[in-house]
Amino acid sequence: MTIDTPGRLHLVAGAAGMLGRALQDLLPGALARTHQEWDIAHLGTTRRLLEDFARAGGCILWNAAAWTAVEAAEDHPDQAARANIEGPRLLAEECARLGLGLVHVSTDFVFDGTRDVPYTEQDPPHPLGVYARTKLGGEKAVLDALPSALVARTSWVFGAGWRHFPGRILEMARRDGRVRAVEDEFGSPTYAPHLAQGLLGLVQRNAQGLFHLAGQGRASRLELARATLTLAGLGSIPVEPCLASSFPSRVRRPANSALDCARAASLGVALPPWREGVAAWLRSEGIPELEETP
Repeated sequence: MTIDTPGRLHLVAGAAGMLGRALQDLLPGALARTHQEWDIAHLGTTRRLLEDFARAGGCILWNAAAWTAVEAAEDHPDQAARANIEGPRLLAEECARLGLGLVHVSTDFVFDGTRDVPYTEQDPPHPLGVYARTKLGGEKAVLDALPSALVARTSWVFGAGWRHFPGRILEMARRDGRVRAVEDEFGSPTYAPHLAQGLLGLVQRNAQGLFHLAGQGRASRLELARATLTLAGLGSIPVEPCLASSFPSRVRRPANSALDCARAASLGVALPPWREGVAAWLRSEGIPELEETP
């Protein structure tokens, strides 16, 4: 689906990522820059690019650029902070100076996952690792510099390609004929094109400040794995439940990072249920979809 916004020029940072690609599909004529083309934390490059964008009639900068390697962030905290705090702060400062709108995307990992219910925007964050701390720092830096910015937290994003959880599940099933999936981690799986549409919906409603925006519903990794296989016509593949502790990691991950998106819904913006996102991803990859049985 493409939503036309005539007369508005958009710029997408982090254009090579799943959300960046979805935004380009959604915004005809959007300018786009990958991380290799644009280090958002570099003052000279960022100032020059945004000044050119403003002179050309630019309206909104969409920041989908981030350091997302959770484990590697522990070894490279300065680089993670540069990408996730310093870069977003600079974008917000320059957008404020030039009168540009800014959409910045954050993460469910700002929470520690100790609650049993989905998190609202009012719940206090408690990040568990370098990645999570820097993403929270980026949120604060953006809203301090540009209170009119839209900052959206999302969860368990998947999209074009197979470098995400549903893709890994299918690769494991085809390679091994069986799958192991964690039953004690919960989130709100989100299809990147649905997220892009939701972000644009909030922008069209002049939303400002902090919002949660994710696929409707709550799922464990186990539920997401089983749904992916069923919808892909591989429901006969056995899925073995296991605990998160079966996959040792230096980074503590939130056991429950599902997001309550009622604030966005109150403005008329709600993403489809997460299973619909999985089905849409499978179709986009040319994988036959089977009807789910009740």
